[in-house]
Amino acid sequence: MRHLGQWSRAVAVIAMMGILVGSVSADDAAKKKGKGKKNAKQNVPMALQLPDSIELTTEQQKDVKEIQEKYADRAAENRRKTMELMPVEVRKQRAEATKAAKEEGKTQAEIRVILKELDNSLSADTVAKLAELRKETQTIKAEFLAEVRSVLTDEQAEKLPKAREPKKNAKGKKKKAE
Repeated sequence: MRHLGQWSRAVAVIAMMGILVGSVSADDAAKKKGKGKKNAKQNVPMALQLPDSIELTTEQQKDVKEIQEKYADRAAENRRKTMELMPVEVRKQRAEATKAAKEEGKTQAEIRVILKELDNSLSADTVAKLAELRKETQTIKAEFLAEVRSVLTDEQAEKLPKAREPKKNAKGKKKKAE
């Protein structure tokens, strides 16, 4: 059972790192392309972005931007810490592997396995620190989405990502809040 917990933790860390590497690539692309409506969204940390399927009115855009600004510093700091923990070579390898896997039509599960293999060079301490940063990012995103819901219509709010259920320990019981 212990290995199962380590496996799920490792998969979660790998997923977060994949998201972060993707946002690094997006930031680089935005810098190269110049300024524009699409690039403005890329300046917002990924944890604070809304799905493209949600179309906002001008007033809603203003309100959401204010909410994003409220959480931007915390999200950016989390991202900065994550980038410091992960060596540049590993980030580049992950980005290249992700791109190649997507072009080959691999599933997200297959991509996670590939990325896990690349992360074997990371220490257990680094993996643990990245897991903590991921939890903090999830907290920031949850707080952000809760506040944004008040700005959206019911129809728009339905398109927001659903909150994840608390993880259970090996015995099937919910973990106690610390």
